[in-house]
Amino acid sequence: MIKTEFLAAFFVMVAAVSAQVPPGGGVGPVGPGAPGSGGGGGVGPGSPACNGNETFTSCQKCDAYCTNLTYTCQEECSAGCLCNPGYVRDLQNKCIKIEDCPKTVVATDCSTKKCTTPGGCAMVQPLNCATPKCAKIPKCVNENQCLYTRCPRGFQCVLQESSGSDPVAQCV
Repeated sequence: MIKTEFLAAFFVMVAAVSAQVPPGGGVGPVGPGAPGSGGGGGVGPGSPACNGNETFTSCQKCDAYCTNLTYTCQEECSAGCLCNPGYVRDLQNKCIKIEDCPKTVVATDCSTKKCTTPGGCAMVQPLNCATPKCAKIPKCVNENQCLYTRCPRGFQCVLQESSGSDPVAQCV
């Protein structure tokens, strides 16, 4: 009899706790991308949270960047966070208003960058950017490791800025 009462009390407690958990098991947008926080938030349970001035979309193509406002995207769409209309990504990969882009002319490719290092100029993905969609920046390097890196089929070598002196080759 005690076991039956214990089990009944246990199931009542589980039901009470379950009623307090939001749809999706309590997993969903929280933090900067949660609805009402300035970010777009997710679209439904389990959607990733986006940062400020971004909205999650199931068919994200490419964002424009301060360094290349006229970029034409050639990529297939995939789920992800996209800058809101009127916003572009800066070198820190944050969505900012177009008018807040730096006014100084920044080299956007190696044709205008003068380097005296042995490796010359290479296009490098910024340190705080973890996706291949980030705008690459021209950097003077001692050695371009991508010249010696063979990537598997379907991958390409990208120089990732590092806290050390030279960027590190990664297959993405």
